[in-house]
Amino acid sequence: MVLNFEEYKHTYFKSIKKGGIDWSLFPMKLYQLGKKLFWDPSTIDLTQDLSLIHI
Repeated sequence: MVLNFEEYKHTYFKSIKKGGIDWSLFPMKLYQLGKKLFWDPSTIDLTQDLSLIHI
């Protein structure tokens, strides 16, 4: 028996659209809720770190 994996390949992810991440999908909502319950990386102030980088 030979398995054909070509039929199971995908060409896109449902959570990522052309404009970015689709935050209205259920897994993305769970991710946002989990961040609120533990910590939200978007609330970290990285301005001090940015001042240390000399580009």
